[in-house]
Amino acid sequence: MLALSNLRYAVSLNKPFFIGMGMFKPHYPWHVPQQFVDLYNTATLSPPAHPLFPSDAPQWAFDHGLDAVTTFELLNTSSAGGLARVPVPGFNATTPMPLWVYSAMSWADHLVGMMLDEIDDLNITNTTLVVLTSDHGYHLGELALWAKQTCYEDATHVPLTIRVPWFPASSTAGQHSNSFFELMDLFLTIAELAGLPVPPGLDGTSQAAAVRDPTQMIKQRAFSQFPR
Repeated sequence: MLALSNLRYAVSLNKPFFIGMGMFKPHYPWHVPQQFVDLYNTATLSPPAHPLFPSDAPQWAFDHGLDAVTTFELLNTSSAGGLARVPVPGFNATTPMPLWVYSAMSWADHLVGMMLDEIDDLNITNTTLVVLTSDHGYHLGELALWAKQTCYEDATHVPLTIRVPWFPASSTAGQHSNSFFELMDLFLTIAELAGLPVPPGLDGTSQAAAVRDPTQMIKQRAFSQFPR
C-alpha cells in the first residue's frame, strides 16, 4: 500500500510530516475482495427504516442516484410527478447493492487498520495526530434514494474521528461531540491542535476547543448545497 511506504519514508526523515491517505472505496464499481463480502449474509441485511420518498417533499430534493445503481436495476420508475413514491427494490435483488457497500466499507476499515498498525510499529503513536473522515454520506434505499446527490442527512452526514495522543486519554478518548462540524473546519482545527500557524483569510472555524472538551458547542448549524 502506497500510504505505508510513504509513512515509512516520512518517519525516516526525522521531521514533522503530513500524509493524506485517500481511499477510493467504498465507491462503485463494487470490486471487493471476497473475504470482505463473506462477512455479510444477504438474508440478514436490514431494509431502510424509511423506504418512501416524502410525498410533500419538493421535486428538486429527489435524486435517484441512478449512476450508482444502473447495473443493479434498482430504480422503480413507477412515480407521480416524476418522483418515485415507492421503495426501491434493492434489498430483494440477488446481489443487493447494500451488500457491496458494506463489504467495501469493511475493506476500507481493514486498510485504515493497517495504517494504524504501522504507526504503532514505527513507535510514533504518541506523537501522531490521526483524523478519519469522508467527503459525503450515502443513501442505501432510504427515502427511495441511492448514492449521494441529495441534501438529506444520509448524504451530508460524514464520519469524523480525531485522535490527539498528547491530550490526556481520560479526558477525550472515545467521547462524542454534539458540535456541528463542517469539513472546511478541518484545516483550521488540525493546525491549532498541532500548534501550527494559520494563514489569514481562510474559511471555516477551528474546532480544537471541542476536541479538547467535547461538551463545547462551537457551531450549532452546518450548511450543505446540492445541486449547485
